[in-house]
Amino acid sequence: MKTNRCLSGWQSCVCSLVLLVATTLQGVPPKPPRPPVPTDPFVISTDTATYGKRVSQQIPAIARVGTRWFCIWYGVNKGQPGISGEGTGCYNTLAMSDDDCKTWKEFAYFIPDPKLAAQSIIDPRLSATPEGPLLILIPVSGQKGRSRSVWSVLLKNPLSKGEPFAFGPPKYVDFGFVGSAALIGGQVYFTANQNSSGPPPWHESVGMKLYRIASLANDQIQTERVACLPYAAADGSMNSCFEVSLAETGKNRILACFRTTAEQYMTRSTDGGKTWSTPKPFTAHPNCANTKADLARSPSGRLVLAFNRMAKSRESMCIALSSDGGETWPHYYVFDDRKGPGASYPNVQFGADASGKYDGNIYVAYDHGRGKRPPDFTKEITIAVIPEKGVVEGKPTSTRYIVSK
Repeated sequence: MKTNRCLSGWQSCVCSLVLLVATTLQGVPPKPPRPPVPTDPFVISTDTATYGKRVSQQIPAIARVGTRWFCIWYGVNKGQPGISGEGTGCYNTLAMSDDDCKTWKEFAYFIPDPKLAAQSIIDPRLSATPEGPLLILIPVSGQKGRSRSVWSVLLKNPLSKGEPFAFGPPKYVDFGFVGSAALIGGQVYFTANQNSSGPPPWHESVGMKLYRIASLANDQIQTERVACLPYAAADGSMNSCFEVSLAETGKNRILACFRTTAEQYMTRSTDGGKTWSTPKPFTAHPNCANTKADLARSPSGRLVLAFNRMAKSRESMCIALSSDGGETWPHYYVFDDRKGPGASYPNVQFGADASGKYDGNIYVAYDHGRGKRPPDFTKEITIAVIPEKGVVEGKPTSTRYIVSK
C-alpha cells in the first residue's frame, strides 16, 4: 500500500468549517485559527570565552568534507549541571578535526538572538554537499508566539587552511525539528519534522516533510518539498519527535527510519520519495521506544543502523548492518555498553583516505550521560570508529574519541 500523507490544507479547512457552524449555532462569533509563525534565526558567534564551557550538552551530528571532520551539538552554559539542557538559552557548538577525530577545535557557536526574550537553538544536523559547502541545519525553538522552525546555513569554505571561515546568510526551511540528511540520486534530501498532537486532521505544518535541495544560490540552499512521510498510526497515536533518517537502497528507492512512542518504524519509497509504503516496526533487533536511531548507506553498499539495542532504556549503543536493502539485519555490534548514564542520539558517517576512497570505517557520534546529576553526569560528546569488515566477519572492534566533555 502506497500513501502520500502530505496535507494539502483542505482537511484543516473542513475542521475550521465544522467549528464555524458549531459556534455560530451557539451564537458565539468564531475566532479564525491562528496560522503558525516561524521563529527568527540564530546568531553566529566566535566567542569561545563565553560559549566554550557548558554545563550540559547533547545530540551531536558529524560530517566529513575531504579528510576534515566537523561535529556540531547543542548545550547550555548556565543552570544546574546535567539537567538544564533543553530549556531557554541553548546553543549549538561547531568544531573541526584534521586528525581523524582524535582532537577537536571549536570555532563557531549558533546562539539565541540577544534581542529576543527567549530562544533555544537545538538538535542540529550536518551534511557535506556535492558542490563543496558544508550544510548546517538547526531548529530554533522557544520564541514567544512562534513555532519551532528549521533554519539552514552554509559554511562556504569548509576546507579553509588559514583564512577565516565564512558563512552564508541563514535561511528558513520549514517548521519543526530536522532529520538526518542523505545523498540520494546525487542530491541532498532531509526531513523537517514537526510534532502533531491530538486527533486528525492536523495543520499542514506538522508531520514528516521530505525536502530535496535543488541548488545552492546566493550562498543559501534552494529546496523543493517532495512529499510527506506517513505516520506509524493513521490516528497519530504513536507520534513522537519523528527524527527521520534516510538511506538510498537503489535507483529511486529510499528507506526511511523514524522514531515513535514504541519502537523504530520504517517506510519505503520506490519513486524517489513521492509516495511511501505503510510504515512497519523495525523488529530485527530490540530497540528502545521513544528515542532516535540513525540510518545511513555505507559506500560498501550496506545499510547501517545505529540504535539503542534495548527495549526500554537508552543504553547498549549498537550498529546493525544489512546487505539486502534493509530486509534483514544479520550483523550487529554493541559498541558502547556503559550502564547508568546511558548513550543516545547516534549519527552515522563514513571515513575516507587522502584520495577520497572509503577507508572501511563507520563513524558514529552520540552523547553519553546527558540529563544526569553527578556523579553519573558526564556530558560526553563521543565518536566511535568501527571497522565495517570486522562487524561482518564477527570480529568487531571500535575506538572511541571524546569531542567534548
